[in-house]
Amino acid sequence: MGAVTLYGLGLTGGRAGRRFIHAGLLVHGIFIVKRAALLGRLPITERLDILSAISFLLIVSLLISKRKQALPVPALERYLLPLSSVFALSAVFYEPINTISQNMQTPWFYMHTGFNILSFVLLGTGASMEALYLKSGEEPLYESRHRLTLWGWTALSLSLISGSIWFFLAYGSYWQWTATELWGSLVWFYYGIYLHSGQVKGLRGWPSAAIGSFGYLLLLFSYFGVGALIPSPWTQF
Repeated sequence: MGAVTLYGLGLTGGRAGRRFIHAGLLVHGIFIVKRAALLGRLPITERLDILSAISFLLIVSLLISKRKQALPVPALERYLLPLSSVFALSAVFYEPINTISQNMQTPWFYMHTGFNILSFVLLGTGASMEALYLKSGEEPLYESRHRLTLWGWTALSLSLISGSIWFFLAYGSYWQWTATELWGSLVWFYYGIYLHSGQVKGLRGWPSAAIGSFGYLLLLFSYFGVGALIPSPWTQF
């Protein structure tokens, strides 16, 4: 994907780096629009498009963060650009399906995948800020990453709720005890505990940020690793 190359060139920094990032975002946006035109619907119903959307929105999140003058944004790019590229490159390994079942043609399914994408973006941006905080100790990063993680956890909660409603309407059950569902719930509980860790004496600061960074690794494993190790019928999205 040409966008990935441009994102990589964005790591050069400076005015040229910003131009590469904007060019990559433009190329990536054109790809998403073409996919939407081909499918005739919002392209968030299969792994290829979901991963592409996460990658695209991570760059959007980076550009929004650049307006926060208190944040060391150039350093933040070293985390968000590679993370976005990982998602974009992962999308290449999935063959486009271009069709969806009747059970997936419901607003509840689109809400489920949409909030899931948003949670990956917010939690990914928060984790990047946590990693940078662990390195630099910049206090504005600590406050920003907590706020982003709270929003990301809320989006993850809405994804789980809307996904359960969709699953019940489609298959007559809220829960199937699959590995994917169990790990998704584990990640949700982990982040819920993490959000409270910053209020515990002795955990605020570096320990809390380290716990949060590990949480995103759990989230990535629940999405990529669990489905590969323990296949289930619901891992295609």
